[in-house]
Amino acid sequence: MIHALGSITTFAGIVVLSLWAIAAASDYDGGLIRVLVRAQPSRLTLLGGKIIALSFFTVVLSAVTVLVTSAVARPLARAYEIDTEPWRTDAAAEMASGFFNFLIPILVWGLIGLMIAVLTRSSGTAIGVGIGWLLVVENLIGITAPDITHLLPGGTLSALAAGGTVDLSWASALGLTLLYGAVAASISLIAFRNRDIDS
Repeated sequence: MIHALGSITTFAGIVVLSLWAIAAASDYDGGLIRVLVRAQPSRLTLLGGKIIALSFFTVVLSAVTVLVTSAVARPLARAYEIDTEPWRTDAAAEMASGFFNFLIPILVWGLIGLMIAVLTRSSGTAIGVGIGWLLVVENLIGITAPDITHLLPGGTLSALAAGGTVDLSWASALGLTLLYGAVAASISLIAFRNRDIDS
């Protein structure tokens, strides 16, 4: 019923990467970051709060996406004469599974955007690097070393959204996705805590 989510994960990931990057880097533009750090001296708490707020926003957007996809799926299936009878028996489980497999990669794309924005202090650079990696670098790696593309962030996150692939099982994709998210969050927190915000 919601297999379409797997096909839009990359696009949704780019959107969320961009939103998180803008949210993280915009504080540097007008010097707002200095005011925020003075108001909340614990930088880990400050960035952690931002991550929690952005995660909540992303969960809401993902839930809306799943609900809209589910609402549109049945009329479209009838139009294309697809049997929807099996959907009645496992619809709740299918929606929960689809939501989870869609949400986790989207959150990790957000964390990657946040990490690049914290490191570069520029939303434009963060968005450019993130999209460039996904659309250019991973495709070039796929041409030269196709056996490892499923282990790269884009391939791994897409595999999880699809519920697993021939090259990467669902459990392996979930483990790698969580690892990418933990690394991105850790780098963001360490860099934000140790960096001089005035430079």
